[in-house]
Parts: sequence; C-alpha cells; structure tokens
Amino acid sequence: MILRTVILCSAILSVPFSALAETNLEMSVASRRPSDTARDTFRERGGRIEQESRVNRLEEGYLFVDGERVACPLEITSIPNSEFLSANGYKIWVGTRQTSRNRGRDDDSSRQFRNNRFHERYVVDSLLANRAVFAFSDSPAVILNEIVFCGNLLKFDRESDLYRDLQEAVTDKERFKTIDTWFASYKPSQDLIDAATAVVERYEQAEQINRAQVSAATALNQLTYPMTMFGLIVGVYAFGHLMMTTPKTPALFPEANLLDLMSRATVVSVALICAHASLDLAWTLLTSQAGQMREINPVGAQFVDSPVALITFKAIATLTACGLLIGLRKHRFAQTACWWMCLVCTILTFRWLIFSSMLV
Repeated sequence: MILRTVILCSAILSVPFSALAETNLEMSVASRRPSDTARDTFRERGGRIEQESRVNRLEEGYLFVDGERVACPLEITSIPNSEFLSANGYKIWVGTRQTSRNRGRDDDSSRQFRNNRFHERYVVDSLLANRAVFAFSDSPAVILNEIVFCGNLLKFDRESDLYRDLQEAVTDKERFKTIDTWFASYKPSQDLIDAATAVVERYEQAEQINRAQVSAATALNQLTYPMTMFGLIVGVYAFGHLMMTTPKTPALFPEANLLDLMSRATVVSVALICAHASLDLAWTLLTSQAGQMREINPVGAQFVDSPVALITFKAIATLTACGLLIGLRKHRFAQTACWWMCLVCTILTFRWLIFSSMLV
C-alpha cells in the first residue's frame, strides 16, 4: 500500500515537469525569428566554416582590378570558402591578415569569416555609392570617394587640395605610391572622362551654393544690428505718422482746408513705403541666400534665387505704385490707399524685426 502511494505521487509530480519541458522546447523553436535563420549564412562541417555564394548585380561605381577598369554592369559573386570576390570574372581580395593571437581554430574561422563578409559588404556598398574601388592581388582594396577619384582623374596636380585629400584617404605608403603612379600614367576613356566631368561639375555647383550661404550668413550677422535699428526707427516714425494722418481726419474737420496737409502726408507715406520696401528687400536677399527662409509668395519665389532679378522685380513694382500715388496725391482715394499701404509695410517691418530677433 505504501509502495503504491509513493509510485502514484511520483507519477503525479512528474507530469507537470515533463509537460513544461515539452512546452519550453516548442516555444524555443517557435520563438526563433525568420531573420535568425536568414542570417545563418555559413555552416560548420568538419571543423571548418563553409560560406554560401551570393551574387550582386551593380550598375554603379568605378572598379579597377590591377589598374585596369572593369566596365559596368558588374556581377559580383562571393566565392565560397575563399578570401576573394569575383567581379565579372576578376578576383578581388577581401581577406584580412591576422595580427592578434588566436584563441582557437573554431574561433579563428568564425572571426575570419565575419571579417571577410564585412569587407565584401564594404566593397559592394562602396560601388553602390559611386566610389572608386582599386583591387590588387593579395592586398586590401583602396576605396576613394567619387570627388577625390574624379577630380584627380581629370586633373592630377600634386599641389591641389584634391591630391591632399587623396593622401588622407590612402594612409598606407606602399599603396599610396601605387595609386599615385596610376593617376599619373592612366589614360581614361572618353566615357569615363564624361562621367568624371559631370561629378566634378555637380560638386562645384554644390560648393558654390555652400559658399554663397556662408557669405550671406556672415553678412547677415554683421548687418543684423544696423538693420534692426534702422527698422525700429522707421517703424516707430511710420506708426506715429499714420496715427496723425488717418483717412478720417478730413471728416473730423470738415471746415478746415486739409488738402495740402493730406497731400504732404501722402508724400511722406510714399517715402516711408520706399524705406520699408528697401529694408524688406535687403532682409529677403540675405536670409534667403543664407538658407534661413523660404519665399512663399509664388511670384517672388520665381526670382528669389537670382538677386538681380529680385531687385529688378521689386524695384519696378514698388516704384510704379509709388509713382501713381505721388501723381494722384490730391485725390481722396489715393490718400486712403497710400495710408493703408504704409500701414501694411510698417507691419511687415515689425515682422522682420521679430523674425530677426528670434534668429539671433
């Protein structure tokens, strides 16, 4: 009886633990992500790592194997269990020389595989980014960005900034000597010259834009204070002038002859409009060229990239309107229109003052 009780208790206690063990086994298998299996790109057989072959087809980049160009399109294939890539049949060495002491053969193999795979990916990504890859037998590839490569290809000058960039990019003295000799003696084809010219022109345009923005930002920093003071003086004076010469003034004094007074007030308002317009034009030019604002006026946006065109457009529009107001200054509707124009320009000036203060 006691023996039966012990066996029954043992069976009851063993059921949950066995079920739990089976559940954990199923969960551990089911919880593996598909990406974990996808990342298993090598297998271990007989104590060595076997790498699977992968193929990349590229339409970009500049590849040179032992000094000779390999034209696009490129079909780059990883060679299993080797330290080479195959690019249109040419071999590219992507191995590494071990300089540290290995902890074991298995650890050495896995580390070597990861290093090779990293260099493979680096070469492919460099070609995708339109960089130049110089591959040599049993030597790490030299990779140059497109402006350093194209600039030195078109004009190889050892006193230029691009040559100094080349020196910084290739730190190994032996490989730099090889690259230096290659640039000095290589005769590029016409299609390579055309491609390099397009790259250099694109970079030069970007550099010009950057220089213009830097110059405009410097000028804006230097002129912010005097322009702010000028805007404050003109804005305060214009506000007081508008309060004293409102369009209702003749209606408040019907018996007084205010024609001459309102005519002179119109002339002053026109002068203030010109001052506000000049300040607005200067601030628009400086901030747009410095990259600190975007013109939302669809008409003005057509001219904002050309200072001469913008100055011409605003000068014609402002002077035409002011000329009409001066010519019609004795008419009541012209006096009212001039007053409202001056008010709008004054508000815009205060807007610029607030905007400038926020940027400082």
